[in-house]
Amino acid sequence: GYDSFGWRVGAAVAGTLTIALLYVLARRLLRSTLAAGLTAGLLAIDLLHFVQSRIAMLDVFVPLFGVAAVLCAVIDRDRLAWEVSRRRPLVKRPWRLAAGLAAGAATASKWSGVLFLILVIVLTVVWETAARREQSGGRVPTALRRTLAEEWPSLVVCLAVAPLLLYVLTYVGRLDGSILALPWSEGSWWRALYQKQIDAANFHLGLEASHSYQSTPLSWLALKRPVSYYYDGEAPGGVREIFATGSPLVWW
Repeated sequence: GYDSFGWRVGAAVAGTLTIALLYVLARRLLRSTLAAGLTAGLLAIDLLHFVQSRIAMLDVFVPLFGVAAVLCAVIDRDRLAWEVSRRRPLVKRPWRLAAGLAAGAATASKWSGVLFLILVIVLTVVWETAARREQSGGRVPTALRRTLAEEWPSLVVCLAVAPLLLYVLTYVGRLDGSILALPWSEGSWWRALYQKQIDAANFHLGLEASHSYQSTPLSWLALKRPVSYYYDGEAPGGVREIFATGSPLVWW
């Protein structure tokens, strides 16, 4: 619905799912239910995550898909370790593809999500290289060359082509134009897609506006100044305010 519930319910679901995915990720990495519960619990009580999960903004969807991307990459790594220990070739990589799609969804939510895609690529290359070095007892440069020579088709398809395709698909129905038209012709959907990226980049690169409640990035870790989303100094009974700040218990 085009109302406050419709605007916010998606963010609330995304924030809740992020906590659940983080639990699963921590359980796989730390092999401890207690540690995983503590990890997810810290996110559940983080004030910034709490606020982002209850307002109509895109920010909360980036960590949702980002955590999902890392989780899928870890599952792919675990499969890799299992196959290597049994000297079996690992050809099909559904979890690597899922990691790429999730990272593509994070990037489609906000461009900062591309950092999760870079993270997944780096982790995947490091894990593949480590597996080959352990298998052959060779040096890191040799294992790295083997990784790039043997894995480049999978890396390109799963962690480059798939995220890009998903990013493009998110614009279907949002832009006017013919998909069958040549990309450079007038009325082409592809030209509209390209122009949309240029317009978005130019907007942010040229943005110089400021306001009295802004919070600079360098002050975020110190929790020096919360980001004020809403303020009403004449509300019934006093003052009403929504501000986003991290939990000192987590951030410090």
